[in-house]
Formats: sequence, structure tokens, C-alpha cells
Amino acid sequence: MQTMNSYEQTLREMRHGRSLAELSEQLALLVAAVRDTGKAGSLTYKLTVKPASAGDVVTVQLEDDVKPLIPKPARGNSIFYANENNTLQRTDPRQREFDIREVPKPEMGAAPVAKTA
Repeated sequence: MQTMNSYEQTLREMRHGRSLAELSEQLALLVAAVRDTGKAGSLTYKLTVKPASAGDVVTVQLEDDVKPLIPKPARGNSIFYANENNTLQRTDPRQREFDIREVPKPEMGAAPVAKTA
């Protein structure tokens, strides 16, 4: 009776254990990114089995690929306004500018200013 290959055993032996180490490392990075961003991610492991040479069905070559999809943190944005020359600027060109000055504070002990009705 033929014994089935263990996927776990094959994975441990892939590239002398480097595949399993890479998967473990990528999984830790993925979990950290999911925790940091609150967004979902994924880790895909692809195993390709093909004949080592044409006509040889006994010798096979295994190739693997580890593809992490790490979530990225949300990036902020900036607001700009386009003027009539299509130049971007931080202030709204439609908004009037006011000459705003600081009102001096009254001196301590000075009589209050009377209000006029």
C-alpha cells in the first residue's frame, strides 16, 4: 500500500525549511499589520509541481510562492484650491481676505469702557 505525502512534511522540507520560515515570518508581519490598521489582509502560499524534465514522470520539481497582502494604514489627504490659472493653493481663491488685527487688552486697573446703545 502506498503512503500519502504529508503536506506538512513537504512544506518543512521545501527549500531546506526556508519556505516554512518565510511563511511564519510573513504571518507575523500580517498579524501585526492587521492589528495596526484594523483592516483585513491575506497570505497565499502557492505550490507548483511539474516534471523535472520532458518525458520524466518520476522526478518532479516543486516551486513555491509566498504572497502576502499586507493592509496599509489609511493615508491622510490635503485640501487645495485651484485658481483661474489652474495653480493649486492652500487658500480658497473665492474667499475674501479680511484684515484681522489683534485688539489690545485693556490695562489692569483701567476703568471699563462704557457701552453705547
